[in-house]
Amino acid sequence: MRRANHVDHDMMLEHDRCVYVLGDVAERTRIVRIVVVALLNVLRLEDLTTVCMHCPSAQNEHEAKKHDGGQGAKHGCKDRTKNATFSCSVFCPMRAIILDSDGLHLRDIPSPHCPPGYVRLRLHAAALNHRDQFIREGKYAKIELPAILGSDGVGTVIEAPTSAHLIGTRMMINPALEWGEDDRAQGQNFSVLGMPTQGTFAEEIVVPEQNVYPVPEHLTDEQAAALPLAGLTGYRALITQGFWEPGQTVLITGIGGGVASVTLAFAHALGARVIVTSTSDAKLARAKDLGATAGVNVRSDGWAKQVQALGPIDCIVDSVGGDTINDLTSIIRPGGRIVVYGATLGHVPTFNMSKMFWKQIHLIGSTMGTPADFEDMAQLVETARIVPMVDSVFPLADAERAFDRMIAAEQFGKIVLRCN
Repeated sequence: MRRANHVDHDMMLEHDRCVYVLGDVAERTRIVRIVVVALLNVLRLEDLTTVCMHCPSAQNEHEAKKHDGGQGAKHGCKDRTKNATFSCSVFCPMRAIILDSDGLHLRDIPSPHCPPGYVRLRLHAAALNHRDQFIREGKYAKIELPAILGSDGVGTVIEAPTSAHLIGTRMMINPALEWGEDDRAQGQNFSVLGMPTQGTFAEEIVVPEQNVYPVPEHLTDEQAAALPLAGLTGYRALITQGFWEPGQTVLITGIGGGVASVTLAFAHALGARVIVTSTSDAKLARAKDLGATAGVNVRSDGWAKQVQALGPIDCIVDSVGGDTINDLTSIIRPGGRIVVYGATLGHVPTFNMSKMFWKQIHLIGSTMGTPADFEDMAQLVETARIVPMVDSVFPLADAERAFDRMIAAEQFGKIVLRCN
């Protein structure tokens, strides 16, 4: 082993400034990281961890102080540790994308602790969602920083204290945590994976064992990572809440996004006649290649009448919101259903109630889905050999560039991070 005072181009340790450089970050091996993190811990370099989110065993202020050198009260560990998912095993570090008040950072942190009833996965791939960007922008409720974002992920089970038979299996994660007992709507304890719990923008993760499902064999890691949140949301909106039936016509707004593109795949596989809208002619053309019957650019004059001219619309699956909701009430046939799972354009400034009641329109909200929805969605993907659209793949270290692409709204399908 090299002595701590030996410096060359491969390794430089500077105690006072807590700096370590290990050549090219992309080439850093897990073994070297283990040695470095252990050494830094010995040197008591406080830059290694932020225990307020990394120590589930710190169930009270006393324990938090033991694990972070007395800084627990300052960081608010006493209030946050119940949501944490990390252990204090400094000899098993992993890389993760940490979001704090200064932005995104690639850091070495302790590997997660895996209690009974949970599984630990070595993540292969994770996918971005607009939820992640909303958290970055401060547009999400009850934000707690620092945080590891990411709701979609696929990996191999490497630890399962109460389900050893799962070890070695490739699994995808259902990001809907603690749905509750009522299938009609989520309960008070419901949350989405990735803030305040650890998300998938990391090399490892620990989740409840009931939230992992076998990956359909025809999917790559990247395709599987693109499926969970978008697939669950789209399936529930179209099938469970939208009451879709064979032979009906579906309008999907905002085509190109992850949920919209996988909903198109579901509807096409089930034999629906699908019409899509977008602000991009290129995305409309891509959607037609994937099975859409027709597409309308919402920036064109009279776009709502263009959609109406294509025939009666039985169900609309919408993520746009804003003032376009009034156009949708004009487009939908009498007695039709408008299912809303997002609001990219924000709140509705004014709403035409008369169309709502006169046409007897069903306006339905939809968020994520139940465990049964997820299982049924995965079965549909397996049976119909559906392949989620992957727009692009970035290394974990390039998460910032991946977000830039999503912000630019140029993608068709999901943007994926390669975790290992």
